[in-house]
Amino acid sequence: MNSSEFNKHWSAFELRDSTTTIEHQAFNEAMTKLKRIKATQDDTWLAQLVAPTGAGKTHAATVLHGEVLDKHAEEMKADPTFMPSVYVSMSLLSDKKNHNWSDDHWKILHALRHPNPRSRDLSEAREKLNKALVARRTEQLLLDEAAHFISGCDPNDIEAIKRRANVVKSLTEDTQTRLVLCATYDLLPMIRVDGQLARRNQVVHLKRYRNTADDRAKFTAVLCYLDQEYSDHLAVSLMKIDDTIYRGCLGLIGTLRNWLVRASTSAEQRGKRGIAKYDLEETKLSLGELTPMLEGALNGEESLADTLQDRTNFDALLIQDQTAERGELPDESDAADSREVGGTDKEDTQPPPSKIKKRRRCGRPNPKRIRTGPPEEESTGT
Repeated sequence: MNSSEFNKHWSAFELRDSTTTIEHQAFNEAMTKLKRIKATQDDTWLAQLVAPTGAGKTHAATVLHGEVLDKHAEEMKADPTFMPSVYVSMSLLSDKKNHNWSDDHWKILHALRHPNPRSRDLSEAREKLNKALVARRTEQLLLDEAAHFISGCDPNDIEAIKRRANVVKSLTEDTQTRLVLCATYDLLPMIRVDGQLARRNQVVHLKRYRNTADDRAKFTAVLCYLDQEYSDHLAVSLMKIDDTIYRGCLGLIGTLRNWLVRASTSAEQRGKRGIAKYDLEETKLSLGELTPMLEGALNGEESLADTLQDRTNFDALLIQDQTAERGELPDESDAADSREVGGTDKEDTQPPPSKIKKRRRCGRPNPKRIRTGPPEEESTGT
């Protein structure tokens, strides 16, 4: 094989292309849930895609973004102002002690091609953002690295987290835009401290393959797929060294993908047509890098799962709800008796019954419009 053919061979290694998707069960399940949330016509305007670092959440977000753009490609050609999907990475390199919401709004407005993305204050930034989303007819706003919203915030400072949650809640206020936050597990506290945000939010977990028998079997199936799909670029069967591969990527498909790309460069530089075990050993992450990744994944998975303590606390609240004593309004008959005893005849000061306009209390269903049971049968008589 000459040099030109060799270079062409390795340029055809698809995993080097960031748009290439590795099909696997956890990824497909997360994408299906995200699409279902978007398609459901309810007041769930926020979806939160959480995953451990290296699981592929950024890739999932860009795939979701690309699918919407492809769907509306013709309409976007006809109307250049139409932006059905907007993707923004919220990571900022800043040494500021206090969180700067103006920077966040600037990044989003800049992505929306706003002519003047800078704002004097947060109020003006919110107004600009809402108007821009409506003008662009944006269906979804994808914010990657969204854990940035509570970066530097004391996890025990609930009020501070609530304040930041309220700002996030206002990002797509008064628009038809669905907000998708993509982040590690670090973002979970912001959703859980605010009842309104929690009610309008659905968490989608892009899982890694854990070191359990069931997950390891699914992970091996992924390796089998890679062996078949990239047989021209592999000099070793990944499935046959599955334990080595698992220990090097912790069941994180995004981490595995990056590892294979690094290994392909090693093989190419050595003049080899396929990735050998040597290339994998040369380019794998060290234990010093893998250990904090594993710790973060374990802690995040534990915080996401409902525990026995969570169930105990919830059951205790239900019991409290059942037994709590609350002040009740006095019975109408009792109120009438008190008027008679007091000797104040207020009826003389009221207008005649025919002049009283009946008002329906705010929030009370109108029985003429809402039927809560089957219609009553008319009496036919005998």
